[in-house]
Amino acid sequence: LILIWQNRDFGPMWAAETQARSKGVEPKNLAKKSVDISEFEPKPGVKPRSVNALLPVFIVVFGTVAGLLITGYSPEVWSDSEMGFGKKLSTTVGQSDSYRALLWSSMGALIVAILITVAQKIMTFTEAVETSIDGFKTMINAVIILILAWSLAAVTAEMHTADYLAQLATGNIAAWTIPAITFLISAVVSFSTGSAWGTMAIVYPLMLPLTWQLSISTGTDPDIALALFYNVTSCVLAGAVLGDHCSPISDTTILSSLATQCDHIDHVRTQMPYAITVGLVAVILTTASAALAVPWYLSFPLGIALLFGVVRLFGKIVPGNHVTV
Repeated sequence: LILIWQNRDFGPMWAAETQARSKGVEPKNLAKKSVDISEFEPKPGVKPRSVNALLPVFIVVFGTVAGLLITGYSPEVWSDSEMGFGKKLSTTVGQSDSYRALLWSSMGALIVAILITVAQKIMTFTEAVETSIDGFKTMINAVIILILAWSLAAVTAEMHTADYLAQLATGNIAAWTIPAITFLISAVVSFSTGSAWGTMAIVYPLMLPLTWQLSISTGTDPDIALALFYNVTSCVLAGAVLGDHCSPISDTTILSSLATQCDHIDHVRTQMPYAITVGLVAVILTTASAALAVPWYLSFPLGIALLFGVVRLFGKIVPGNHVTV
């Protein structure tokens, strides 16, 4: 929002925008050369229809929500007059079976996608099933990463790695620095593997026990230790998403390049400075400050002001963009 409002860019993005406005975009399109996208091209003569994409997604989203409510429903909870609606809903979701809910919704979406594809004569039933199987194959790498991550997590738990690291860290690492360290570790692992899910499976079993053990061993108040535990939990999620967003081998990064017909490496190179800038500001003014008990109503405005200052200081107006602020 700040970049758009200020009509400024910095780093490789500024050079790319300048070239696009002055000379046009070079049709290198290395994304198509490095990745086979023929399977994403529509069949000749087929009229694209948005409902074919939206309906399966709708079924996944709302089917998952329905599955959570069905599997977690308890007559005792909903008949309790002392509980509010929000408490009843959170209790229902908390005791639901998310695995079954996701399985039901995803399989339902797949069946509907096959039916509407066959009904509109876009594919034959055989072609639709074969395409579905090909889609399953694209998830093999992610499945392997998760299986290996679970194996690694089991090994680290059996070896009491968290206890050992907590003993090493006692007296050497302040408890309030753990969220920031967790954020950076998650970002590096996710960038290296290209998988946010795999990163979560690797880092959670290591950092969560370490955080709790280190907090208790240093005499931290249990309430503060619990707040620190929650902070580390969120930092794993945030760091994993940041690293996945920057990783050139992430499926989301590759699909972004393909969908926009942008050169893959150019996409990674131009957006990474922006992502890293936001990540560093987040570590300094939200993650670390939250661990130091700085109120959110101070850290968030300071973070926004710092981002504004970075754009104003390092950003340059793209030649040919006459709208300035």
